[in-house]
Amino acid sequence: MEINKTFLEQLNQQKKNKNTFELNESDDDIDSCPFDTANNNQNAQQVKEVIRSDSLTFLDDFESKKSKDSVPKVSYKPTGSSAKSLIVLEVKPYSGELNLISFSDQIFDKVKIEGLVWNREVKILPISFSLKKIQVRCVIEDDKVIVDDLIDQIIILEDVFVDIISFTKV
Repeated sequence: MEINKTFLEQLNQQKKNKNTFELNESDDDIDSCPFDTANNNQNAQQVKEVIRSDSLTFLDDFESKKSKDSVPKVSYKPTGSSAKSLIVLEVKPYSGELNLISFSDQIFDKVKIEGLVWNREVKILPISFSLKKIQVRCVIEDDKVIVDDLIDQIIILEDVFVDIISFTKV
């Protein structure tokens, strides 16, 4: 932006005439803003139009590429079976007095829900000192089994803490 030369000349002349610069209401010929605001507004409008046109062409290009590269949509309807999930549960007793092998057999025999299939393999892992925990796995049908109910049924059998280690969709 270029400073208006006439403004500077007027300013210098006023300083020569008066030691202090004061603007009066009668001084209409002096521009209080040294920049040409009309040109700035025009330039701003031109920039806005260029940005608007560029963004529209970008969107048009994007839509055309998207339509060329897109995969046709296929509607998926499950046939008969629902979605299944593999869950690994970690069961930790509050005391070391619980026999974990018999408790795991108790879980497999007494916790029966429609859509639940137990994997009878049990992992016994140490926690600390003489405390141990077990990991049990099961496959559930998502529509039929609520995981919170499954955990509640295990806790009802014996006062234990149950954690979900993994929850994987199959």
